[in-house]
Amino acid sequence: MSSLPTVAPQPAAALRVGYTDAPLDAVLADPGLLAAFCFGADAPATRDPRCLRVALPAHGRAPLECWRVDGAVTHGRDAGIAWSTGGGLQFGALEIADDGDIEAAAETAYARLQHWLADSDHPHPLRIWNYLDAITEGDGDAERYRRFCVGRARGIGRELAPGELPAATAIGHPARTGRLQLYWLSARSAGTPLENPRQVQAWRYPRQYGPQPPGFARALLPASAAMPLLLSGTAAVVGHASQHGDSLEAQLDEVLANLGSLVAIARAQRPGLPTQPGADSRLKVYVRDADALARVNALMQARHELRASVAKTDGPSGWMASQRTTATALAMKAASGRMTAAETVEAAKLLQGYAKQIAVVLRARAVAADPSLADTARVFGVLPPRAAGSKRQAEPPGAGGAPVAAEPATPEPAVGQQTDRESEPDGDEHDDELELRDLVLSHLSTAPGLRSEEIAKATGVTTAMIAPVLRELVNAGRLRSTGVGRGTRYTVT
Repeated sequence: MSSLPTVAPQPAAALRVGYTDAPLDAVLADPGLLAAFCFGADAPATRDPRCLRVALPAHGRAPLECWRVDGAVTHGRDAGIAWSTGGGLQFGALEIADDGDIEAAAETAYARLQHWLADSDHPHPLRIWNYLDAITEGDGDAERYRRFCVGRARGIGRELAPGELPAATAIGHPARTGRLQLYWLSARSAGTPLENPRQVQAWRYPRQYGPQPPGFARALLPASAAMPLLLSGTAAVVGHASQHGDSLEAQLDEVLANLGSLVAIARAQRPGLPTQPGADSRLKVYVRDADALARVNALMQARHELRASVAKTDGPSGWMASQRTTATALAMKAASGRMTAAETVEAAKLLQGYAKQIAVVLRARAVAADPSLADTARVFGVLPPRAAGSKRQAEPPGAGGAPVAAEPATPEPAVGQQTDRESEPDGDEHDDELELRDLVLSHLSTAPGLRSEEIAKATGVTTAMIAPVLRELVNAGRLRSTGVGRGTRYTVT
């Protein structure tokens, strides 16, 4: 009896990003090198399609940024596109002449990118980088970035669904290069776009920011668990407005809060991700004012050392310790009189949000630590069922080096995931429900058609807690439900 030929399964895609001061020739000799990036006008030049030179000046001597994969890499140039493929991933890059009409350049670049992806066996863009001259030059709708967004949309040729959006960055060169530079990372399998509940989705920006909203997701979680979380370019934006225009330090802290929020959203789907950026995380910081480079570098070093010291003691109270550190720093700045009135109001909202988040954790631990309350909570679905054969916890919370939590697999709340309504002095329970509603809507906007169990898992609560929220959103016309019973699926209207 004959049988169909078997196809060997493809290994899971894995990407390792690192930085090195090794000579370029030695780096290019690595058979697993997918791409290498040289920054600065004096960066070495090569014809190897895996190496891309980015003229953006760096702070000090910039090392080579290297992308490595498992297995051998093939590479070449076709139709003006430099490419390399290996380990289930593909790197691609192209350059388009920019004679001042960035809209036309972007349209041409993205039309070529779309054609390339359509013919590729790696058709799913995970992340895209755009480097263009004088990104903020021009007034109103004549601003170059706004024209770039129009050209990008025209080049793509259709409106992308939220679930198709890649993570992306658009960066301006301080000096004219005369070209639009575009490069990307794509894969055989699509990833999951993620949005930040602290920010309006970029593709929903109001008209005041231009005739065409930007087309990207705030982050993307690749299909392979061996891949890192891919974060888009992230600024000090809350809602859709930039914050702290007169404070570099406050802007940096707002950026880090946005990154933390995205990490928390990603961990709801992939709990194995780190709770925060650490020593193995790769972050590039783009600074508009060259004179601020050294200061930003020092601030980043200080923030990294603070996060590392918190991570070393991260246990039952590790998350609350990090919240307390940030809250204390904000309070001290407010007390010193170095904050504007607007910043003081913003800090007060943030501090109140921290207090409510900590209160939720403490209430959950109190319930879990009391055997009678815990059993009652499990009956009503507030706590997950005890695993078969497990013993009732007799130790106080945190004894024996392990925390007692209401839902051990639930990701820790992210810094600043609150709305303006949370600044109101009403009940904690009401505010928690509002936050959960916003989180449900944000998640379903990027991953429509989920069942209640899937939504509960993604938002880090039980199905008993999510059910009344879903009913309320359906009754209010904000969600549409299809199907019956456990098979009901929900979509944002």
